[in-house]
Amino acid sequence: MKRANTGFRQIRVLKSLQRASGNAKTLGIACAFAASAAAFFPLSIAPIVGIFAIISIAILGTTILKNVILIQEARLLFILLIWIAISLIWSVNPSSGAEKLPKLLASILLGTVLLASASTVTADGRTTLRKLLLVSYFLCLGILLIGILRERGDLLPLLAPHNGVAGDEVWRMNRGATILVLILLPAFLAAHRQPLLVLLICVLYCIPATFSESNAALLGFGVAMATIACCRVMPRVTFYAAIGLLMAYIASAPFIHKTIPGSKPLETTLFGKSFFEFTQLPSSAQHRVKIWDFTANKILDRPMLGWGFNSSRYLAEKKDKSKYGSSLQLHPHNGVLEIWLELGIIGAFMMLLLILSIGIRLGRLNPWPERAVGLAFLMATFSISCVAYGIWQSWWVATIFLCTALLTSVLPKNEKNLSPKN
Repeated sequence: MKRANTGFRQIRVLKSLQRASGNAKTLGIACAFAASAAAFFPLSIAPIVGIFAIISIAILGTTILKNVILIQEARLLFILLIWIAISLIWSVNPSSGAEKLPKLLASILLGTVLLASASTVTADGRTTLRKLLLVSYFLCLGILLIGILRERGDLLPLLAPHNGVAGDEVWRMNRGATILVLILLPAFLAAHRQPLLVLLICVLYCIPATFSESNAALLGFGVAMATIACCRVMPRVTFYAAIGLLMAYIASAPFIHKTIPGSKPLETTLFGKSFFEFTQLPSSAQHRVKIWDFTANKILDRPMLGWGFNSSRYLAEKKDKSKYGSSLQLHPHNGVLEIWLELGIIGAFMMLLLILSIGIRLGRLNPWPERAVGLAFLMATFSISCVAYGIWQSWWVATIFLCTALLTSVLPKNEKNLSPKN
């Protein structure tokens, strides 16, 4: 009888290992599909993540859903979703928010499924995943470079630019450049035992980054590399300073953006010049400052509850335009301000708890290279979210979840932070 029970246990363990190995391949293939689509079809990242999350459920069974609930960050996100649903009561346009909420719910639920499945990857599966991840990075890099050269007109007459005018729509590659930054960091960790490969990964990114028009991608790349460098020299100081900086910014963002440009950024304030003239910011950055100033004022009008989910696009009068653009056309181009604006101080508090939870999780990692790369990923994602894209956009949410799952998958299995219970 004991032998029979032992045999059944061995069979269950073997099947579990086979499922985990299959799930590692699923994550790797998901990364390859996302990398292939990043340059020309970035919005397809959301359905790609959804499909492969469902495949993970099919491979691992419904127990993976139980693991989702055990992840502390997932619980915080689900509580945030409840508050988002409640905020529709006082939203400026409740019907629009109610229409968008199911998409956000699906993005977060399927994203957390992919994240939970990452913790099941075995040592053998991790080896396979690392190879697929590296191939995916170089695939994305190559396709992105082709896309940039095409839009610049450098591939004529083989490939014509999207609208037929060379150099007119290079911005179409901006999302792809941003996605590549986030894929770069898991690839960095996957190759960390091969310094020359790591150097190649980082140096080659500079090629499309130089020719793209994505300042957000450049910012994310620069912040990530600076974080890794600082962690190498001062790991403990860098870690606590970075987490403290993020939390301080979240807590004070409305007041910072209310103060920095002055009450009237278009008028003379510094040395006989306006804020914009004095700083000589690019036109896109000037528009951002104007948006953030307007958003900060709106936040302070209703700081406790906010204006309700998906209200950002309805707060500014469409006639309110200058040479710097509309005060707030779709979203604030700053995730922290967007949460403050729509969900008030409670939403900001939930974000603080999320960063604190991630910080605790990162604190359990080895200082080098795991914690350094993990912190770099957090800082890069946060930086990009604070200058570009709407925080609720499905493709952006899906990209963050996918790359976080990849980063988690290539970490050593014996790290405590990989357990959903922690």
